[in-house]
Amino acid sequence: MNWIQNNLFELLIILGLLTLAVEVVLLGFASVVLLAEGIALLITAVLLKLGLIPQSLFVSIAVSAGIAALLTAVAWKPLKRLQRAKPRGSNTQSDIVGLQFSLEAPIVPGQKAYHHYSGIRWTLALDPSADTTGLEAGQRVEVVAVDVGRLTVKAI
Repeated sequence: MNWIQNNLFELLIILGLLTLAVEVVLLGFASVVLLAEGIALLITAVLLKLGLIPQSLFVSIAVSAGIAALLTAVAWKPLKRLQRAKPRGSNTQSDIVGLQFSLEAPIVPGQKAYHHYSGIRWTLALDPSADTTGLEAGQRVEVVAVDVGRLTVKAI
C-alpha cells in the first residue's frame, strides 16, 4: 500500500494508458465508459502532479470517477449520434467493379460465399436490387460494388 501511495502519479498514468489501449485495440471505441475512464485517469494524474488534489488513493479514485461520469454525460449524445449514423454506401468507383467470373459456390441466404481474387478471399454478397434470392454455383456474375473484404455481385 505504501508503494501505491509513493507512486500514485505513475500508477494513474499507466492505468489510464492501459484502459485507453484496451478501448482502442480490443473494443474499437465501442465503449464510452472505458474511453471516459481512461481519459479521467490521465486527467486525475495531471491534477495530482500539479498539486491540485491531495496524494491519496481514495481521493484519486473519487476524482477519477467524478471526471469519468462528467465525461460520459457530456459525450453520451454525440457518440450515440455517431453510432446511429448511416454507413457509407458501397464503393462503385473501383477497378474491380465490372469484373466478371463464375461462382465457385452458390450464394444463398444464411450462408457465406467466397471468391478468391488477387490473393484475397472476398466475401460475396448479392446485389440488393437483384430480383433473385440466390445464385447457383457456376453461374456468371458481375461485380457491381466493392466494400472492405466484400464484393457485391449480380447475375449476368
